[in-house]
Amino acid sequence: MLDLVKKFKTFVPEAVQIVLICVIGVYALAFGINYNVSFFSVLIALLPVLLVVGSAVLLSLFKKQLAAHVTLLFGLFINALFVFVRALFSLNFSPLSYTPGFTAKMFVDLIVFVYLALIVVSYIIAEGLPKASFKNNVFYVTLLAFAFLWIFNGFNAALFSVLLTLSVLWFGLKFPAVLLLLRLFIAQPFVFINNAINGTLGFYDFGDYIYLLGALGLITICSMLIYQMITTKKLAE
Repeated sequence: MLDLVKKFKTFVPEAVQIVLICVIGVYALAFGINYNVSFFSVLIALLPVLLVVGSAVLLSLFKKQLAAHVTLLFGLFINALFVFVRALFSLNFSPLSYTPGFTAKMFVDLIVFVYLALIVVSYIIAEGLPKASFKNNVFYVTLLAFAFLWIFNGFNAALFSVLLTLSVLWFGLKFPAVLLLLRLFIAQPFVFINNAINGTLGFYDFGDYIYLLGALGLITICSMLIYQMITTKKLAE
């Protein structure tokens, strides 16, 4: 069984892996849109997903297939198994109150989760993990973001938030890593605008405004790093 898992990545050619990553990304973006809500609500939901998908596609194009699949797995589908099992346990077969509990999306998400998990484990068994590469500006900005999130959300939430960025930095690719870091804060300005339009800013307290300012600062820093990498053509470093 272990040998079969180890060989799983060889069953899916690298070109097909890239195509599947793109297809999975399009699928995630399609279900990230709720057509019954406002424009800003769509942006709030879609932008973080877009950054995760973009990072995964870039990693795949840079021949970092393990990192690409890890990004999709932990960025978008890590809860798929939990959601499916919870729906399974919530089934009610009473004739008077039957509740199916499942949706087609749950089954598709589970299939995607199994594929991503298998190929990640296959790469790790076959090739091992790369040597960590953390001595760069993106890592230091990640530490800053972690400290910021720790203050406002607590240690565990902050650590979980930056783990995906750190995992991509482990592979030595800064550009996708900074995109994944940006996803943590990119929605905050639009949340503020949406609340302003809806007239709910009265519920904001002083801490909420400080959080918004901090998020804007980190968005600015990440944007500067992205601009620098694009202008110096260092997207694959």
